Amino acid sequence: MSCPPARSRRSGCSRPLDVEACLASRTYGGAPGWLSIDIVDDFLGRGGRFALEIDDSGHAACSRHRGDVDLTLSISDLGATIAGGVSLQTLAEAGRIDEHRPGSVQRYDRAFVTAVPPWCHVWF
Repeated sequence: MSCPPARSRRSGCSRPLDVEACLASRTYGGAPGWLSIDIVDDFLGRGGRFALEIDDSGHAACSRHRGDVDLTLSISDLGATIAGGVSLQTLAEAGRIDEHRPGSVQRYDRAFVTAVPPWCHVWF
């Protein structure tokens, strides 16, 4: 995943600093389509509502969105899922995600899946 200006990386942790650029810089699995997400960032205020338009090749255009959203999650949880290592289903079961449209968690998990799982060479 290439996301140079959009994340802070330290010891394998990821926190998107530019959500729009970060979401647009990776590829997505599953079927093409449209997804909307509300990111909450109480620390730096970099959240907001975003729409992803995923094409047949898995590339996405990301833009600010004013309408209803599929999911609401924190920017920390987005950082955990952006590389494909943590499923949204796991976070939803832990009560960390608000699903506004039934089935959205499964749609997002299919989109965020990666062929190669993320790996960190730093042991904690």
